[in-house]
Amino acid sequence: MPCDISSVFTFGYRDPSTISIHIDHTIVQPIYDYVIYNQKKTMTTQGFRKGTVSTSYIEKACKQNINNHLKELLFNHCIINYLCSQIYQNHLLMIDDPELLDVSIDPSKYAEFNFNFNPIVAKVPSEWHKLHFKQPTRKGYKDLDKQALAFIDIESKKAKEKASSCIAPNDWIRFSIRIDLQSASSQNSCPLNYYDILWLKIENEPIDQTFSNLFLGKKRNDSFSTTYDFFQQYVCNKLNTKYTFIITIIDILPHAQFSFDLFKHSFFLETKEDIHSKLIEILSTRNDITQRREIVSTIFHTLINHSIIPIAPSLIARKEEAILKNLRENPDYIIFRMQPNFKEMVRSLAETQLKEAIIIDSIAYNENITIDQVDICAYLNLLQRQRTKAFIYHNSPATQMYSQEIPLPEEYLKRFCLREKTLNYIIYELTRR
Repeated sequence: MPCDISSVFTFGYRDPSTISIHIDHTIVQPIYDYVIYNQKKTMTTQGFRKGTVSTSYIEKACKQNINNHLKELLFNHCIINYLCSQIYQNHLLMIDDPELLDVSIDPSKYAEFNFNFNPIVAKVPSEWHKLHFKQPTRKGYKDLDKQALAFIDIESKKAKEKASSCIAPNDWIRFSIRIDLQSASSQNSCPLNYYDILWLKIENEPIDQTFSNLFLGKKRNDSFSTTYDFFQQYVCNKLNTKYTFIITIIDILPHAQFSFDLFKHSFFLETKEDIHSKLIEILSTRNDITQRREIVSTIFHTLINHSIIPIAPSLIARKEEAILKNLRENPDYIIFRMQPNFKEMVRSLAETQLKEAIIIDSIAYNENITIDQVDICAYLNLLQRQRTKAFIYHNSPATQMYSQEIPLPEEYLKRFCLREKTLNYIIYELTRR
């Protein structure tokens, strides 16, 4: 990054359950000055001609709106990525995402964001590698082998075709975004000394078409400036302040070609036979449950039985409500509700999912598992095909809002990748004997 993150962001604790993040004035002040400058150009009020309203008047009359604008912009553009990175670096075990408590801003000094979180103290066996595990067997149907071989053959042929270096529909892209500011003392623009890294899937649906056209056909290292509303809404919906954004394409994960190299990376595979065997896990089913799902469930059952994870009833109740919310969207919800032990099943599922998340995070921290760009590409590669999505066990991040694609902050995406990588590492260690 063009700025030293350690010099402009500071992570700390206000108390054992409150995280504090400071942003230095070198980030806050330029944005504040630009907002004032922008308001001065557009504001009309009694006694002043357009463009002549005094700075002091704007600061007093619009103080609350400007503060709200700064809070939202700094949170979306700076805080989310930094907070997620610090959760990992400080090995924080928690159930939910941290909850924003309060924000204080003094543009000439700093901005401070305080978050409440529920720290979890868990005892997960450090020698989990030595736990006994009997792997569920696959079905012996020859048709399963044919399906696996057909998938490998089809995707291998696509991989041999000449790949386009340009962004195409359904590709995932990694890009940086910077805000280009202009001061009242100069007509020259000056990029803010900070940029965010985002991932985005380029869709070809009509609702995304105008936005997608900004990226389609571009290549790695291409840069462009834009004032498109999509990016305005990404940083802030409050206050009528128009920004110019500098976008630079960093990487492209093409949809047209499924990468078996990334597939092997995800599961620590070496040969074509390993790939075939791994694909069988999602093709072989018993009572509508894939072999992959059986393996994961059996491993978590073993780990939960050897762990001590106290979870507050309030957190379980919150998880139950989240599960019920998803179930209500299922057409079979009424049938589920009629089951005599429905409430007990939901509560048991809530407890299990919470314990699974804590176990996987604990092992990730204890084993010092990290996520790099290859890991992210390997994770997204699995999402590129409907069949391989079955390898993703935990919930994937929402990539759409109101049916339109949205960007994912890289450090936020890493949290999802970390859980899948850790799970695959556990499976690899327990099944390679």
